[in-house]
Amino acid sequence: MRTGLARNSFELILLVSLLLLSGCAQQVAPTGGLADEEPPKILESSPLNESTNFEGSSIELEFDEFVQLRDASSKLIVSPPLEEPVVFTLRGKKVTVEWTDTLDDNTTYMFQFGEGIVDLHESNPLDSNIFVFSTGPYLDSMELKGVVKNALDLNPAEGVWVMLYDQNIDSLPLTELPRYFAKTNKQGIYHLKYLRPGDYKIFALQSEGQGYTYDKPEELIAFEDQLVSAVEPGLINPLDSGEFVGPSMLLFQEVDSTQYVDEYLLSENKVLILKMNMPVEELTLTDLTGNDISSWVKEWGQNKDSVAFWFDSVMVADSLYLRLETDQGFIDTLNIRKRSSSKGKFKKKAKGLGLAVSGQGRQDFFKPLTIKASEPVADLMPEHWILRLDSDTLDITGLVTTDFKTITLDFPWQQESTYQLLIPDSTIYGKYGKTNDTLKYSYTVTSREDYGQMTFNLDFQGYSEGLVWQLYLGEKLKDERVVRTKASIRYDYLKPGKYQIRAIFDTNGNGAWDTGNYKSKLQPEKVIYYEELIEVRSNWEEEIEWQYLFQKTN
Repeated sequence: MRTGLARNSFELILLVSLLLLSGCAQQVAPTGGLADEEPPKILESSPLNESTNFEGSSIELEFDEFVQLRDASSKLIVSPPLEEPVVFTLRGKKVTVEWTDTLDDNTTYMFQFGEGIVDLHESNPLDSNIFVFSTGPYLDSMELKGVVKNALDLNPAEGVWVMLYDQNIDSLPLTELPRYFAKTNKQGIYHLKYLRPGDYKIFALQSEGQGYTYDKPEELIAFEDQLVSAVEPGLINPLDSGEFVGPSMLLFQEVDSTQYVDEYLLSENKVLILKMNMPVEELTLTDLTGNDISSWVKEWGQNKDSVAFWFDSVMVADSLYLRLETDQGFIDTLNIRKRSSSKGKFKKKAKGLGLAVSGQGRQDFFKPLTIKASEPVADLMPEHWILRLDSDTLDITGLVTTDFKTITLDFPWQQESTYQLLIPDSTIYGKYGKTNDTLKYSYTVTSREDYGQMTFNLDFQGYSEGLVWQLYLGEKLKDERVVRTKASIRYDYLKPGKYQIRAIFDTNGNGAWDTGNYKSKLQPEKVIYYEELIEVRSNWEEEIEWQYLFQKTN
């Protein structure tokens, strides 16, 4: 009896334990294990990588794991290029690459698979995505390396095709495929390998789509004026050395010389806004129905590629039929229909005149207060405005002026003081009858100690034309001016922050940066940056010497 009871007790305990373990197991989600970060590797290939005297029309690759094809044909780069598409076939762990082109004799071919072949589960690309063979008795081994930068901001140009041609013909990037090409990495660095010895014409192209020819105006291009020579591998500097055997090319977009109206907008039937595809110096409108529109007020955009025409009064006619002409000889006609309104008839003194006050609650002590109206100002009554400092009401008689849409209050501000401005209802009238709602604005005036001072002493040698000088705070342009190459530039009131200086070598003297043109063999105007950011602090002053020796080549 004791033995049976013990056996029964043991079985009961075992059953309870199993149930508890089962319950616990059901509450824990499987982790799935560590992610596979190992890329697939080629175990065998036919032919072997870097084979010579190759005569086939396909490559067979066997991997150490199952792989998948990810748009492999479009991601494949073959150099020199093949005319017909390459076909990929996947069977288990084997990939076959086939082509129908007849390969050139005594030529080294390089296949770059990119991310077209990846492993099955984690999509890791090949550990080495380059496969090379030669149809002759040896592999070409010359190389070329350099960097591509954007011409204006000098940032690295990533994902740009760098192309070599073994002919020196001007039409090459327009009509012919390159013999060798590679893409730049995140640092803008290109590295062309397995090159045949010789001199080459070199281009960089940020193409639209998969094309390798320069055939769209929106594409970006860079080119070298002279032929470049491939070099021995031992002469190539490491990628991280900062020095390159190949040229440093500047990528730019040509100006579309065909002027046109990009878009136009009729706003509230009182202003016509025209957007051009490139800047213009002069633009005139003529009403083809015989109406006199000479009194329309013209308002240019910042870059002179847009202009607004403010009408004398709200548009009454159903449409406008206008002739547009620019100083560049461009002529067009515009037929613009009146925009319908669901707000009923226009009321001469309808509320809704928008006002935007400068400063956002903080007023520079050395500047006037400005107020931007949403439409041209016809009249204002500043005698009804109230400006207070603490409990004192201040006299602003004669200190308020208006210029088109800008209202200026030029007051001798007291530093480190807080002001309140009250603009009562209906004391500012817009050109089309709108008036303002009551505006209450409180702001604090800065002091001299809130700003930093900086002086730049320039000495640019080897260049006699003017410089376009630009001061940036972050991405915002704070100052732009044309200066000589030997000059002193001083800033008395800079807000604290990290500033950057850019200088443009204005070779044509138009006060702006100009892009290049390949057909005219014109490189973009040279741009340089001061070597480091300049940190401006409150109540701080610094004098900086900047010497530079200009060299015409990039």
